[in-house]
Amino acid sequence: MKNIVIIEHEVQFSREIIPLLPGDSYVVTGIVRNPRDWHSCIEEANPHVIIADGSLPYDSLWLQAISSFVDGKNPPIIFINDTVTDQPHAGRPDLGMSGILLRPLSAERLNTEINISLSRKAFCDRMIDERSENENRMEESLKEKELLLREIHHRVKNNMQIISSLLDLQYHRIINITDRQLFLDSQNRVRAMALVHEKLYQSDSMTNIDFENYIQGLIREYNDTLSSMTKNVVIDIRVKDVYMDINDAIPCALIVNELLTNSLKHAFPGGRRGTISVDFYVDEEGLYSLTVADDGVGIPREFDIKNNDSLGMQLIHALTHQLKGSISCDSGSGTKFMLSFGKGGKAGPSAANLSGRDAGEVRNIKILIVEDERITGMNMKAMLIRAGYGVSRVISRGADVLPAVILEKPDLVLMDIFLEDDMDGIAVAGEMKKQFDIPVIFITANADQEVKQRALATNPVAYLHKPIDKVELVGAVYNVMRKDAD
Repeated sequence: MKNIVIIEHEVQFSREIIPLLPGDSYVVTGIVRNPRDWHSCIEEANPHVIIADGSLPYDSLWLQAISSFVDGKNPPIIFINDTVTDQPHAGRPDLGMSGILLRPLSAERLNTEINISLSRKAFCDRMIDERSENENRMEESLKEKELLLREIHHRVKNNMQIISSLLDLQYHRIINITDRQLFLDSQNRVRAMALVHEKLYQSDSMTNIDFENYIQGLIREYNDTLSSMTKNVVIDIRVKDVYMDINDAIPCALIVNELLTNSLKHAFPGGRRGTISVDFYVDEEGLYSLTVADDGVGIPREFDIKNNDSLGMQLIHALTHQLKGSISCDSGSGTKFMLSFGKGGKAGPSAANLSGRDAGEVRNIKILIVEDERITGMNMKAMLIRAGYGVSRVISRGADVLPAVILEKPDLVLMDIFLEDDMDGIAVAGEMKKQFDIPVIFITANADQEVKQRALATNPVAYLHKPIDKVELVGAVYNVMRKDAD
């Protein structure tokens, strides 16, 4: 049995409706004639369907009563009208209108409309329940992923802390001042990356880092590790509303670390006093603009970031390239570095100026490195050059591979599988092999067997896993070159 509530102004309406309802299917459990009785009647009657007199004066009291009751879980309302134009409730979705019937009525028409309204209501209820269940599952899944991501950031930070501690233990065993400084620099770089994961772990979103908060934390680290350099230096931070995800945050954090430590080490010799300013903002075009300046002794005017033997400057150049940004340097009264790059790896102005040939041919053997992580690419290049091999270029985009192969004519290609422009290194290698008979060594951090099988299907000469082992890398290259020589 389905419960029905009738809304009427005159008793004749219910006398008209009740005889049309089959007694074995429906029962009238309530009749409402006053809007003030609406809620109490609905609670007691527990209706499945509401039948309302369309000629009722739907003044503010009725409208307020009905509209406050209507939501997706409440029963449908069927209005009975005399004519099509007699619809004071028309155009009012807040009344929860499910159907309209015009007089003269019949039992068949009324029952058909009730059944249609109930079927529609049952369908909507299922959709609402399914959507609610899906939302609950998604919310639970999101919470699980957030917990997992938070744990990952926490573990990465702890692992980096272990690395930093190992470097610190070794640092205190070193007597040579130059070697001690190298270890301290490496320790600061590890801490700069660890701090990114710490800030992400502490943030609400765990995807974006507040760079004002990050730089303040970095300076606190310097006060602990570089106290002799920071005691006479004021670091002025002007950063507001600068947020970025981890893909941009890691390289940007390393650049900030290199620029700040460079000023602390070289700008103020003899413990002289000075100021370092950090300005960081997002401009009107959506580009990040970072300026790190000091009022120290300055640097030579012929200084070139791109052609510099300093590891710190090489890192800055490589990381700027990874961000698809541009960096420049002014030296007059002090030193000023200006970095600009787009969000999410979108190219900033003059980013193309940073692309260029990384020369270094040795023994007429040229190796092309395709690696989206610029520091990893630099490290592989250094390993190979120290082993006596030439590296023609290090590129990060899959779209640049074929043009580079045509230009450089390398003897070997070291290919990362997941590249900077979201291209598939396996597909790039396949296209390259259609045109050139050049051996490929795949290098990847992905341990997925399906990915490995796809890569092996292209017949590479080797498949190496990250982190890169120098002996394994040089050995694989040696084997390829020896086979070619034979």
